[in-house]
Amino acid sequence: MKLYTQTFKDHKIVFIFFLFFIICQALFSSKIQYERANWSNVPQAPARTGYIASFLGDETLAHRVLGNLLQNFGGSGGRFVAIGDYDMENVAEWLYLGNSLDPKSEYLPFLAAYFFGASQDKEKLRPIIAYLEEVGTSGGKEKWRWLVQGVILARFELKDTELALRLANKLASLWRPGMPAMMVQMPAFVQLGMGEKEASYQIMTELLREEAENMHPNEVNFVVDYICTRLLTETQKESDPLCVDVP
Repeated sequence: MKLYTQTFKDHKIVFIFFLFFIICQALFSSKIQYERANWSNVPQAPARTGYIASFLGDETLAHRVLGNLLQNFGGSGGRFVAIGDYDMENVAEWLYLGNSLDPKSEYLPFLAAYFFGASQDKEKLRPIIAYLEEVGTSGGKEKWRWLVQGVILARFELKDTELALRLANKLASLWRPGMPAMMVQMPAFVQLGMGEKEASYQIMTELLREEAENMHPNEVNFVVDYICTRLLTETQKESDPLCVDVP
């Protein structure tokens, strides 16, 4: 009987302690349920050596984790932060770090162009465009396409035609026979948007004169049509030999 009484008392003490713990937990939860960690923005990227060391030297794993981090910096803990609120200078540091881990990967340039490039604060796009410029001129296969995205962001999002033209000229300098003629045409497109039809006309006609033999017939037809329908007035079109058969 004494043993039963002692056991009951022990269980009662445990029950009271457990009930007290539950009450404290409920009170604590009710106080903090609306509390969230402050958004401290995108942190600065770590040093390359230290970052790789945290993954025991596995650069592939480090690159994959970095990409996941970039996508989710502002979307954790039930919080969703607009891309326009990101510190794009720090974002660019992470992008450069990731590019050094895997220069052949297209994933981070894709994030830069289509994810961070959608920032609501257009002026913050400059570091992203600078990153796309570096990747686009790195010499890797098809990397020039990211420079095209840099031109597009500068021209249509940032509205900086001077920057767009500089990038377009750099893109044109990368062109080699067998590559899309659009690369050489890009400065003309930008200049047309700036109202400089004469400069655009000179670029396009020079392209035909020097490279028509290396271009696909469809590309040649596009250039001719562009000259005759976008660059020349009706009067100029009538006197230009290129436009004789263009309706």
